[in-house]
Amino acid sequence: MRLLLSFNLSFTIFWASAQTVEAEIDSSFYYEFNSLKGTHEKVVTLDFVHNTIFSEPIGEATVREMLRITKEDGFRLNRLRSGISRNRLDSLETNILIIHGPVQTRNNLEKDSIRANVWISPFSNTEITELSSWIFQGGSLYLFVSHHPNGGGANNLLDALGINYRHGAVGNEDKTCGHYYMNVNNRLVNSSHPIFKSNYNINWDGFKFLCGSGVFREDSDVILKFPESSINFSYSPSGQKSKEVSSAYAGMIGFEYGLGRVIICTDQGIFRSLNIFPEGQEMAKVTIHDKEADNAALYLMTLRWLAKLF
Repeated sequence: MRLLLSFNLSFTIFWASAQTVEAEIDSSFYYEFNSLKGTHEKVVTLDFVHNTIFSEPIGEATVREMLRITKEDGFRLNRLRSGISRNRLDSLETNILIIHGPVQTRNNLEKDSIRANVWISPFSNTEITELSSWIFQGGSLYLFVSHHPNGGGANNLLDALGINYRHGAVGNEDKTCGHYYMNVNNRLVNSSHPIFKSNYNINWDGFKFLCGSGVFREDSDVILKFPESSINFSYSPSGQKSKEVSSAYAGMIGFEYGLGRVIICTDQGIFRSLNIFPEGQEMAKVTIHDKEADNAALYLMTLRWLAKLF
């Protein structure tokens, strides 16, 4: 059944002009793989504290297959329901913390006819200090961010981890927010990254990446790369669009941080189970269940690497 679902504007801005979009949750796709259930006792904790996709009543359903794969592979799921701290994460026996799509809060300032916006991160300085320390001591973070206009919710966290982030949308002159099929042949997948070096024989050919922003760190951190001379489109408060061209943009990176590990992905929909119907356009599968790509395999590889199962 097709529903009219409401999502964070950041997820739909390049699909539709309104804050609602006609969509349906895919319930038929089941990724088949050789499970590690019974061989480990790793725990994945979902951030239910901050304003993320899980703030929506239907949020968990939109990542149905992602969570099913997590549990099917032997991971126990927990939910963080109060502020981030080392003690809370440890009390939940967390190995991987997933923060999925944090959104800034917009505060409006007015004086007579003068107006301005103040954008506030959902993460306090104390939380960032605690989380960075927890990762350094051996924890792992899986952070999904998005593109303009609500992709900047993790700016202060990304800064703390030494990541340069472009709060815009990466595309080209023909498409402001690019849609890509990424594989080794087109050099948009870095097959030398450690996530691809396990002995689990997970088959994959390529991945779909639909609309994201750009991140920088070290070249060796890159998992998914944007094409050469991609354009980052940024927007001023009045809506003026600016362009920045670079061949260094990445859409997914992964690196070690002290004793811990971090993966940042700028396509918030890469592992979601949604069929979206933009007005006047063809249906888009977002994206884990798209049989023309191997996004489910990518999720499994990144999950196991973050869990230090290889």
